[in-house]
Amino acid sequence: MSDPKDVFKRELEDAVRKLAPDLKVEVHVERPKNPEHGDGSLLEFGEAVFREQCASCHEEDARGDDDGFVPSLRNQHYSYLLKQTRALAENHRRNVDPNLVLFMANLKSDELTGLADYLSRLSGPVKDRLKMRDNGVVGD
Repeated sequence: MSDPKDVFKRELEDAVRKLAPDLKVEVHVERPKNPEHGDGSLLEFGEAVFREQCASCHEEDARGDDDGFVPSLRNQHYSYLLKQTRALAENHRRNVDPNLVLFMANLKSDELTGLADYLSRLSGPVKDRLKMRDNGVVGD
């Protein structure tokens, strides 16, 4: 399976070559070493929500499942996590368990903030795994 950074790099270089064939371009893509976090004021609450409601599917270390059905929640930026948790709460995501949508919709804004802040501080190795497509099929 190709590394998403390599795929992105190739696609970006190809696009630049098409737009400006005489321009020499070299693209470097790196994962940020330290994802951004929230202000920390709701960390304990965020951890409690994760442990009580999320860890049973996403695992205790938020790595997700090995089959790619349940995504990893670690190594993510706070702003991205906050946007995605709000999208879940507003039912703007596909292929999501209806019970998860109901749960997220019942969380208040500060509760979503605490959860996103807590998750943004979790890190660990990233495994290459198959991704779930919009139609629910797992594959390349």
